Amino acid sequence: MNLRITISDKSRLSLLIGLKALAVLLLAAGLALGLLAGQAFEARGPLTRPLILQGIAVILFVIGFLLARGRLPSDERCTELDLSASHITLLGRTVPRRWIELFLLAMVMAVAALARTVDLANTPYGLWFDEADLGLAARRAMADPQFLSIFSRGYSDFPAIFFYVNFMTVFLRVFGEDSVGVRSMFATAGILSVLGFYLLARYLFGTRVALVVAFLLATSRWHINFSRIGMPSIFVVLFEVFALYFVFRGLKFEKRRDFVWAGLAIGLSLYGYYSSVLIPVLALLLIGHKAFFERWRPTLHRLQCVVVLLATIAIVCSPIIWYAKSHPEVFMQRPSTVLIFNGKTPQQSVAAVLESTKKHLLMFNYAGDNNGRHNLPGAPMLDLITSTLAILGLGYSIFRLNRSAYFIAVVFFLAMLAPGIFSLDFEAPQANRDMGVVTAVYLFVAIALFQVFRLGRWALGRRFALVGSAVLVVVAAYVGYVNLNMYFNRQMSDFAVWASFSIGETLAARIMAAEGADKNVYVSPFLSNQPTLRFLAPNVKTTTFQPQDALPFRDQLDRDTILLLDPSYEHVLPMVKSLYPDAEIRAETGPQNRAALWYVSVPAAQANAILGLDGRYYDGLEFEGQPVLEQTNRAISFDWRQAPLPRPFSAVWSGSLLVPAYDTYTLGLESTEWARLFIDGQSIVETQGGYAEQSVKLAKGLHSIEVRAKVSQDGSLKMTWSTGKTPRDVVPSNMLYVSRVPNNGVIGYYYPNDNFSGSPAYAQIDRTVAFNFHVFPLPRPYSIEWYGKIQAPETGTYRFGSESIDYSSIYIDGQLVVDNKMLNRYLDGSIPLAAGWHDLRVRFMNRSDYSHVHVYWTLPGGQRELLPWDRLRAEAPLTQSSPAIAPAVPPVAAATVVQPTSIGQWGSAGIGNGQFDRPRDLIIDASDRLYVLDYGNQRIQKFSLAGEFLSAWGGRGSGDGRFQDLTALALGPDGSIYALDGDDGIQQFDADGKLRRRLDLQRLVTYHPRGLAVDGQGNIFVVDTGRNRVLKLDPNGVLMTSWGASGSGQGLFLEPSGVAVDRGGMVYVADSVNNRIQKFDAEGRFLREWTMPTEAGGLNGPRLSVDAQGMLYATSTNGQLFVFSPDGEPKIDIDATNGGSVHVDSPRGIAVDRQGLLYLAESGANRIRKLAVQGP
Repeated sequence: MNLRITISDKSRLSLLIGLKALAVLLLAAGLALGLLAGQAFEARGPLTRPLILQGIAVILFVIGFLLARGRLPSDERCTELDLSASHITLLGRTVPRRWIELFLLAMVMAVAALARTVDLANTPYGLWFDEADLGLAARRAMADPQFLSIFSRGYSDFPAIFFYVNFMTVFLRVFGEDSVGVRSMFATAGILSVLGFYLLARYLFGTRVALVVAFLLATSRWHINFSRIGMPSIFVVLFEVFALYFVFRGLKFEKRRDFVWAGLAIGLSLYGYYSSVLIPVLALLLIGHKAFFERWRPTLHRLQCVVVLLATIAIVCSPIIWYAKSHPEVFMQRPSTVLIFNGKTPQQSVAAVLESTKKHLLMFNYAGDNNGRHNLPGAPMLDLITSTLAILGLGYSIFRLNRSAYFIAVVFFLAMLAPGIFSLDFEAPQANRDMGVVTAVYLFVAIALFQVFRLGRWALGRRFALVGSAVLVVVAAYVGYVNLNMYFNRQMSDFAVWASFSIGETLAARIMAAEGADKNVYVSPFLSNQPTLRFLAPNVKTTTFQPQDALPFRDQLDRDTILLLDPSYEHVLPMVKSLYPDAEIRAETGPQNRAALWYVSVPAAQANAILGLDGRYYDGLEFEGQPVLEQTNRAISFDWRQAPLPRPFSAVWSGSLLVPAYDTYTLGLESTEWARLFIDGQSIVETQGGYAEQSVKLAKGLHSIEVRAKVSQDGSLKMTWSTGKTPRDVVPSNMLYVSRVPNNGVIGYYYPNDNFSGSPAYAQIDRTVAFNFHVFPLPRPYSIEWYGKIQAPETGTYRFGSESIDYSSIYIDGQLVVDNKMLNRYLDGSIPLAAGWHDLRVRFMNRSDYSHVHVYWTLPGGQRELLPWDRLRAEAPLTQSSPAIAPAVPPVAAATVVQPTSIGQWGSAGIGNGQFDRPRDLIIDASDRLYVLDYGNQRIQKFSLAGEFLSAWGGRGSGDGRFQDLTALALGPDGSIYALDGDDGIQQFDADGKLRRRLDLQRLVTYHPRGLAVDGQGNIFVVDTGRNRVLKLDPNGVLMTSWGASGSGQGLFLEPSGVAVDRGGMVYVADSVNNRIQKFDAEGRFLREWTMPTEAGGLNGPRLSVDAQGMLYATSTNGQLFVFSPDGEPKIDIDATNGGSVHVDSPRGIAVDRQGLLYLAESGANRIRKLAVQGP
């Protein structure tokens, strides 16, 4: 009897030990596979493998607990045991548990505080526009308590922004009116949210887990980032953790004060970021879940508690609720402008939401937010260990949805992802709008750790608590180090991050604050009146810099002058150097040594050194021989009784006259003897003695001037001017400049209409044609015509081009070279020129926002550059309102414009066979089969050239033969079909869609590649659009070479979109943002480039195709199609715009069959068009 009992006990004991071992093994396997899956996600390869690994990891993790189900102590019991011990034996001494807990919590909070406050003024370095805007509002609120009431709007589109402004005034008074003062409020919110999360996690999972997870949150790179910048989303985390904590406490202890505190947190949250509107709904869901699943049955007292919660919320947020109800259009202005559905059809909206959901679900461990203010662009939002634990915790929570803690974590996770998912899809994923999800993510981490401790203590006994805690401390310390190192060293050293924080404005403001108090400060138009400058340097007065207005400096010349320019004004620096050779010029740079600001300092002595005219004095009255005296005279105002040399003598004064405004000037000479005045080489006034004058209309700016006089007796000489508004007076010294001050440029005539008609409103001499009109020269619409001469340094073929909003055109020697009617796109043309000076005319018309115009030239064998000011000369009749307009002639070497003939089309919107959703690429094989990339449906469809559907394969997914981001097709030399699936790699199929192999691109770290081509040897060319480069792979997918980087020079790219290879191995790349095609040899050596108009880049950029004769075909989104010779000579401009008989809608892919017929993928019309083109 006893023996049987003993055997039975042993069997049960063995079974229990085996069960524990198996549970621990499954748990460990789940953790290990989760880490492997995380590594696979971070490798940015195909998603199939990491998703499978992750799924298995979650299943094993959950099964481990299922095996122990019924034997483990309950969650509540584990938490109570963790909290119940009043004393802990430590190194042989008994210590109150509370002391240790407080000490460890203090350590966690110290880490949280340091991570959010250390070097807060400089990390991040720049003070972003919105941060400065809030600081300015707070400063005004400090000075005027009536400023910015609850219902004010206009600051960052948040009608309740007063919440931040009023609280920020306290921090500005304590920490100072600078970056630290602005950011300290948000840093404080971040620190307090760590404390609130600790209280929440402690209540749910006990002290041990709470301390560890609070430490992980304290060192979270995601949380730190938004705690260190003035963005209100961090308040979502602060209020939601305290709201959840007090709601949970209220449900357990049923004390009204907990519901009051919860209502206060929820009510205040509604004054914050828009996603906070979900918090009260989620709180009520928690109460409902508790009542339904955990028998929190309604009693009178409980109903009173809920009423107290709702009443507190209503009281606290009643002002903003009233405002939202009274002004819904204002309150909803911001969210309505960022909705994902804007401008989309229902079908497009569904596709956009699905794609956005995918990106947001993958942002934690695969590819995070690309905005440099929100993240290290593209890096996962979480580290490997945190993301692994969070996913395991999520899986376990789904398994335990009947328990409130797990239910609310899952619901919070889904709800707080929604603001990002349903906002602008091109911004996805959005870490800022989804900041509220951080609480749910770290609750999942706490859940995973809590369950590990729960099972470990059951399986391994008390020893696990000590060993497990030690291991957890080491792991937490490692995770903290990884996050802190990545944020402070990698993220803050990344140029994209550095540049996204209004860096030019911040650099300028700090220089102004340090040096500008007693100096003249000029800033480029982009910097002018920026909030960052006004907040960080409030007492420094600035003047907006335009070269034609400011150079040479003429005001307050008793003070040094500082010039602060954004990089777009780099072309001004040679002008400054020519005027002031000893000026200090330096670039303020950041990571990668890129210039973010140009600093110029001109001492007052240098500014004064160029005032006046160069005087040359000759012996005798005939201006003959060498000058006997040379000196600078500040003004033409002499008393010859104090002559500089014995009489008789003659003198010539030359230099530049600065005309301050477009007006009619009466220029006069008052002389005892003969004197003459020349302006721009023309004789204006001559006197034989006495006073003579002449009225002439002068453009604003620098004009060449020369004065000649003969002196044989005592007397005087004065040069005077006057206008209808100013009396006659001697021309002052700050309007006269020595000869080395250049007066190069072109005369611009500014018309108050869009057709260059009538008299100009004014005229001025502009140094070059390069303007971003932050301050409009005239009310819209207006037009400008620049006229002058340009010097060709050598004989050859020159290219001239323009980029503008709205229209611009360029004439050389009366010949129309460029007629650019494309908004914000570069267009150029060529013309042969002999060495020497040539007539130049530029016309520009503006009706639209973001007005600007830039004119370039390219010398023979040179690179594109802005028209150089030192090769321009302003020439126009002085008394003429504007020069005569030369007749327009056709551009040189223009393509023959032809109208295509449509001979067939097929397709419609849909998912069926022969239907399309945004087709984007085409190829034709040797058997005359047409393959269509059906982008929206993520598949390939095969047709005959007559449009008969033959087969289809693919579909959205991550397995073999499925696609995540199918963007390009190419035909191999053996007839196989290559399909580029974004960053996931390349899949090769036979002609019937059977997969042959996959080529992995993850090791090459591509970013949204969009172009694909295969040469005759099977080598593969990939256009890596996001990284602005071309990759050449051998037939096995091994990298052979690569070329390109971001830029506009030869061999550089900006969003290249298409690639084609001809039979000779020459490579053609569509460089979309640079509006050109570049040609390379097979090894990537640059050969030539030529212009091709485009209106889109990247995914929607031009596609290329080469026919059997080597002719290059290219699409353009405006409906035009282009055909070029292999050397870039334009042959045919196929006009398929609205003005032609055939209109194509958003052509993307293009292919040519053996008969020369064109096939177009019309993405906008969801069809394939077949065209016949009769060329020249």
